[in-house]
Amino acid sequence: MINIDQLVRLNIRKLKPYTSARDTYQTGVLLDANENSLGSVVESNLQLNRYPDPAQREVREKLGELISVNPSKLFFGVGSDEII
Repeated sequence: MINIDQLVRLNIRKLKPYTSARDTYQTGVLLDANENSLGSVVESNLQLNRYPDPAQREVREKLGELISVNPSKLFFGVGSDEII
């Protein structure tokens, strides 16, 4: 049996994953996320000046209910490398 910890250098194993303010805060204006604090330039009732929740909490809840799966078991990614 191969132990993955033996294959990965110690300095790589000690790396901490990237976190952003969006991981901690879901409300308020997050200037570090380059969001427009004045609202969208497009007239809409949607919050188009906000980035979506990176943890996809609402989507996970609704899809989990629809397919009878615990939301913590659902995995989503954005872009070509986020899931990797």
